[in-house]
Amino acid sequence: MLEVDGYGNLLRSASVAYGRRPSHSTLAGEDKTSQEQTLVTYTENDFTNAITTPQNYHGTLPSETQVYQVTGLKHHGYTHFKPADFDDVPALKTIPFEQHAEDHRKEATHRSAEGALPKR
Repeated sequence: MLEVDGYGNLLRSASVAYGRRPSHSTLAGEDKTSQEQTLVTYTENDFTNAITTPQNYHGTLPSETQVYQVTGLKHHGYTHFKPADFDDVPALKTIPFEQHAEDHRKEATHRSAEGALPKR
């Protein structure tokens, strides 16, 4: 949880799946690389405005959710990410879902997970 609004709605969140520690695995090749990879998902939620009048009260409702895969993000000098590490994620370069993050290894990026979600 990175940010909530005055109603307790989750506005920004991040989920991190840490890979195996490098060189602590008996795997080799592509399997080893895949198992040692850290995966970061960043989510932004938007909500409708609350309606508060003497006659009516309607709390906020979810209106939009955007999910991103974040790559190239560094945790500086420690083993796990801190909430402040995600402050700059909205300003990162956005790449299309169809583009692989490996093409942008020298920079931190986030790509929309929209293309990965099933169509309704």
